[in-house]
Order: sequence, then C-alpha cells, then structure tokens
Amino acid sequence: MAKQKVGTDFALIEKIFSQLSSSVSIALLKDDKLAYEFYGGRKNPDSAGRAEKGDAGRDGPSGPSVNRTTRFNIGSASALFTGALIVKLMEFGEVGLNDAIRRFIPEFPYGDVTVYHLLTHTSGLNAAVVPPPDNQDAAREFYRKIYEGLRRDYAPAVKSEYFRYGYAMLADAVCRISGQTLEELASVLLFMPPGMKYTTYNGAALRDNQYVIPWNHKENRFMSELHAKYPTGQNGVYTTALDLIRFGRLFLNGGEYDGKAVFLESSVDFLMREITNSKFMRTPVFMIKRQVDIFGCFSEKLSAGAVALTGDTGGILFIDPARRTVGAALTNSTWVHSVSRNYSNITDILMSI
Repeated sequence: MAKQKVGTDFALIEKIFSQLSSSVSIALLKDDKLAYEFYGGRKNPDSAGRAEKGDAGRDGPSGPSVNRTTRFNIGSASALFTGALIVKLMEFGEVGLNDAIRRFIPEFPYGDVTVYHLLTHTSGLNAAVVPPPDNQDAAREFYRKIYEGLRRDYAPAVKSEYFRYGYAMLADAVCRISGQTLEELASVLLFMPPGMKYTTYNGAALRDNQYVIPWNHKENRFMSELHAKYPTGQNGVYTTALDLIRFGRLFLNGGEYDGKAVFLESSVDFLMREITNSKFMRTPVFMIKRQVDIFGCFSEKLSAGAVALTGDTGGILFIDPARRTVGAALTNSTWVHSVSRNYSNITDILMSI
C-alpha cells in the first residue's frame, strides 16, 4: 500500500480493501493541491491463474501491485464522460436538453423521450439485457436490438430509476451527431486538455499490466468478459484516480485547467446544478447531496452542494466546491458498490484528512 498519512484512521479503508480480490486507487485534492494518494491490491491473473509480471509496482505472491498509473474499468461511471460530451455538444449548439431523442436516432420508438430524460434516468424506459458488442460493426446490431426491445414502464419524468441503456443511447446520439467514435471525440474535448493521459475508451489497446479487471464478488471471479468490449456510453472507460481528480478539478475552477478552458463556465454551472426541480436530486451527470443524502453515498462532512457519481465496478468521484475538494476512489470490487455505506465511509475518511 502507499504510505499512509499520519494522524488519520485508515483502519476502515484497509478493512474494505483487505479482500484478496480487491484493488484500490485513491486520490484527494484540497485547495488545488494533491493531499493524499493510496494504492493497493493485485493486478490480473493470467489464463493459468498465475499473476502477470508487470513493469511497475511491487511484485509478490499475488502479482504486481497497483500503482498510480494502473487503469481501472469504471463500469457505469463511464456515464460521466458521455454526459460531459452531451454538454460539449450543447456548447456547440448541436443538442438541446429538451430535444427528442428521435431527432438524432430516427428509429427510436418514443417521440416524447428527451435528452433530459435519459440524462436523469427519468425516461420510464426499460429493456432486456443485450450482450455488449465486441467491435464497432457489432455495435449497430447491439443498438438495433435495444431499440426494438424497448418497453415503457412509466411515463417520462414520473420517477427516476436507473436505466442501464439510457447513456448508451446518448452515446449513440453523440456519435451520430459528431461522426466520430467516443474515443476520438472524448480524447480531443475531454481527456487531452486537462492532461488525462491514462484515460481511454479503448481498453483493447492496453497491455495486461496496465489495467485491473473488475471482480464479481457474488461469483468469486474476475469479470474478464468486460475487457476490450466496444464502449457503449454506459461503460467502457478505463482511468486512474489521479486522472479523475484532474477532471474534477475543472468543476472547482470554472471549467479551466491551468488556464486552459475545457468547459464554458456556464457549462460547469449546468453540470453541477440540480435540474429535476429537487425531485430526484440529480444534475445532468451527478447525484447531488443537498440537506438529506437520499443516495447514501455522501459523507456528512460534505457540503449540501456536493455531487458524486458511483460505478457498478466499485468506484466513486465526489466534488465539493464549497470545501474546494475533489476525491476519487477506484476499486475492482462489485461488493464495494453493493453497499452504499462503503462509499459514505470512504468519503468520510477522506474528508477527515
């Protein structure tokens, strides 16, 4: 593990990440300064069940250790960047919050579902599980099956329930509007400007010793089937805690990173603003705390305006503009995500630093 900061109780973090399967990368930014880093766990086993040999970190019986450049598959937290791309297209005048999805995807079966509904998980739609595509050619069949299999469980804006394919459909719209892949567009608009050089949608290009595969705690196995799939908006991003800190820093500085504008200041305000009339406590991409944490993932030490996003592979990014703080904790453990209290415990400890 990385050196711990003296005077802070990390016993709970160590307990959470003491499982053999669990790898972790944590970073904390306070007042524009890196205040804390914490790394631990093993990388991936090879097909014979032995540890891979890495070119960085400490090797041992469980394989090379995680370090600050180890990429984590952040699962459904990939929606952060899909939502951010939608907002960038809003800046260019290509998309409006209340635009019907059918404007961009003619075969979409519901004319009253808008960009807003998909961003806030208030579309009322549902669909059977469709296996993720292996490549770009297979992606068209993936989307065809989703659109043909959509069903309506309730009217738009009645309630907010997580819909696994909402951000996949937003990603499809982004690619159709721009004529580019998610990787091409995000690299130029989101990743390169703040120096997020370890963030990518292209997991297939990573070497074995550069990433960590998520661990399914229920089935006691690495989820190798998720690696190198074609990204579909609601998954596919590989990143590091430090890169997420870089991205989060944009929201503390009006969309700028070291004087370079990545977002308009109005876009930053929009991305941090509760847009469901305080009904569902959601911004365009984040959950928001307010006075009562309805999601159960926030520390009480965070201000009412703090926002966060979690992922099903066991990671969280939180941003607190009032405290000038950004925290990122990435794991490969679905168990961490299965109990929201794990996130509030982690953020509580980090806010104590």
